[in-house]
Amino acid sequence: MSTTALATPEPDPSGADSALSLVPLDRIADEFAQLERLAPRLDKLAARQRHLQRVIKAVLGDGEIGTIGNVPVVSWKKTLRVAVSQKLLKERYPHIVSEVSDITEVRRFLLLDR
Repeated sequence: MSTTALATPEPDPSGADSALSLVPLDRIADEFAQLERLAPRLDKLAARQRHLQRVIKAVLGDGEIGTIGNVPVVSWKKTLRVAVSQKLLKERYPHIVSEVSDITEVRRFLLLDR
């Protein structure tokens, strides 16, 4: 089955175009079942990854390059990130917030409890 076919929602039988549209996933139920089985394993792997990174970072301390057998294997460098505080912007310059706001639509994928 092509990706386009998977991504194309079936039309709403009622003909209504609502903000919350239900799309039957029966034809890809096996893929969904695989995703459900995979999610807890990925969570455990991500937790293990975070733990291992904390251990390595603790050993690195203020160092930036970690080596094994004199071969660089990890880099942990400091960088500066500049961000605008939206809270302060709204407090101090409420009149320009709408002029400088960049609103982007995003979608969040979430497995629902059944």
